[in-house]
Amino acid sequence: LNPSNLIFKIPKSEQNLDLRADLRWREDDFSYVFRPRYTYEAQQINSDAKTVSKGDITDLFFEKNWTGNFSTTLGLQVYQWGPAEFFNTTNPLYHFSSTQKNIYYKEKGQVLLRGNYSFDRDSNIVFLLEPISNNEPEWIANEMFTPKAIAKFEKIIAGTANLFGFVVGQEEQNNKFLGQYFNIQVTEAVSFYGDIKEAQNEINFQPSKSGPFTNLIEADNSKHRWPVFSILGLRWEGDFDVRAEFIYNQAGFNAAAMVNVS
Repeated sequence: LNPSNLIFKIPKSEQNLDLRADLRWREDDFSYVFRPRYTYEAQQINSDAKTVSKGDITDLFFEKNWTGNFSTTLGLQVYQWGPAEFFNTTNPLYHFSSTQKNIYYKEKGQVLLRGNYSFDRDSNIVFLLEPISNNEPEWIANEMFTPKAIAKFEKIIAGTANLFGFVVGQEEQNNKFLGQYFNIQVTEAVSFYGDIKEAQNEINFQPSKSGPFTNLIEADNSKHRWPVFSILGLRWEGDFDVRAEFIYNQAGFNAAAMVNVS
C-alpha cells in the first residue's frame, strides 16, 4: 500500500519543541496575562528534511473588576462554555480541531472584548465582541474575517450540577443564530446534556450533478431556513469518565445528496 513510502510519506524521524511561558501581574481589582509560545518541528521523510518554526502569542489580555458583580476582559483570550466533550455548537468562536485531544494542544485566543455581570452566585450574563481577527486562517476556507457578537445567559441550580444557558449572536458571514445548552444530573454519577444551535442561514455546500460530474455549490441563503446543529450526550463519571454523544447537523448531506456525491 505504501511502496518506498511514496504514498503516505510517513516520517522516519520527528522532533518537536514547544516552549511556553505564563506571565501574570495581579493587583486588587485588575490583572494582566501574557502567554508567548515558540514551536519547532523537524521531520525526515525519505531523503527530504522539513523544518517548521513559529513564534506566537496565544493569550494577552487585561481584566478589570469594576464592581463585585461586573468585570471586563480585553485582549487575546480563550473563553468557552457548554457541557459537551466533542465540541460546542453554541460557541462560534472556537471550532473542532483534529489535535484538540492531544495533551500538548493549546487553543490560540481570539481578540475579544468580554463583559461579565453576575446577578447572584448562580446566574450571570456574558457579552462578547470579536472586532478583529487574531491573524489565524478562518475556519471556513478562503473566507474573510467578519466581526462576531454574542450574548449568553447561564443559570446554575444551586447545590447541583444542573445548569442551562441561552445564547444569541452573530457568527461567520454575518449569520444570526440562537443557542441553548443544558446539563441534567440524573444520579451522582450519570448526567444528560445538550448543546443546540439554530442558525439563520446554512453555511455549507450542496452537491449538484452536471452530466457525469458533481459540483459543490454554496447553499442558497435567501430562504433563511434556520437549520439545527446539535450535540446530545450521556455521561458516566466513576473510576473513568465515559461519554456517548450524538451529533445532528441539519445542514449536512441527506441521503439524496450523498448519492449525488458518490
